[in-house]
Amino acid sequence: MKEELVNTLEEPCRSAAEALLCHYAFPDCVIRAGDAAGLPLCYEDCIALRQQFCYTEWNDLMKRKERGQHYRSRGHFRLPECELLPRIESANNTCTRTGITDMR
Repeated sequence: MKEELVNTLEEPCRSAAEALLCHYAFPDCVIRAGDAAGLPLCYEDCIALRQQFCYTEWNDLMKRKERGQHYRSRGHFRLPECELLPRIESANNTCTRTGITDMR
């Protein structure tokens, strides 16, 4: 997925997409009822990627999806539905932060 999609992107989209993809594939974990559970991405990071870092690229991916065109290496990866993700501000760790919205 990284080679076919992420490496073709221009900055700043490439770095943000790579961070999001890594955290999507390897989320933060919590123990619930004795089992490890991966936390979903955070809403704010998803929105930042979609609307700030990769606006054009995200729209292109959505158009490809509507036409039934998919990347051959996507495996189980799907674009997240940002509006369904938990927000960072919640008191207990309920999402995986990618760091793309951290102030530097």
